[in-house]
Amino acid sequence: MKHVLSIAIAGLIGISVAVCGWAEIKVYPRLITPGTPPYNEKVYFDFADFDDPKPILSIYDISGRKVREIAVLNPSVNGMLWQISWNGTDDSGTTVHPGVYVYAWETRQKTITGTIVVAR
Repeated sequence: MKHVLSIAIAGLIGISVAVCGWAEIKVYPRLITPGTPPYNEKVYFDFADFDDPKPILSIYDISGRKVREIAVLNPSVNGMLWQISWNGTDDSGTTVHPGVYVYAWETRQKTITGTIVVAR
């Protein structure tokens, strides 16, 4: 996890699309404000991977503690594209504190990381 966290922190102001072999991930918006409708309440992850049918999305706080894990069970579009969202809550359903969070999209062959900012 330290390796994943250091890569993500180094890319705090990096790009929002990562390409890795046959995989591509788009993350938007990078700044969310959970519980303040109607804009930016969730972050969306669009991902296409032809090699792995069951990726996992993990969200970590800046100290490296996992706050949420979301297993992707079924592709949502055409059997090849996943779209999942994170609403700024932890595994117990509590809204996380404002700050920088690291996502890790994990497949059998690779892990793609990046950052999300949660604000109030």
